[in-house]
Amino acid sequence: METVRPPLWITDEAGAPLLRGMHCSGCGADLFPPQEYGCIRCGAYGDRLRERDLPAVGTVLSFAEVHVHQSHPVPFTLAEIELDAGPIVRAALAPGSRPRIGQRARGLIVADEGDARLEFALAGEAQS
Repeated sequence: METVRPPLWITDEAGAPLLRGMHCSGCGADLFPPQEYGCIRCGAYGDRLRERDLPAVGTVLSFAEVHVHQSHPVPFTLAEIELDAGPIVRAALAPGSRPRIGQRARGLIVADEGDARLEFALAGEAQS
């Protein structure tokens, strides 16, 4: 039997990406990605975890440029971004990005050969 997983992101009415996360009513933490094992902060589970859409906006904590990869064109840059809502996500940055620790980043949807993907663009850099 094949497991069908819901998408990890959707878009709002204006086309801005929202990450499909969860909110813990036990401690108030927002979580990403959604999971059913319990809150990573307080351990609450079950009906204490509710779906919540999280804006894809945050701050660069770290980054690395990838030079060798089996299936993606290189080089590309991955970053750990602390969302304003709290969770830390690892995501690709827009091509040509020159990140700095502490720089603001915003998610954007990019068309990719008939599909779409989420990547992050850095504040102060032109978006293509």
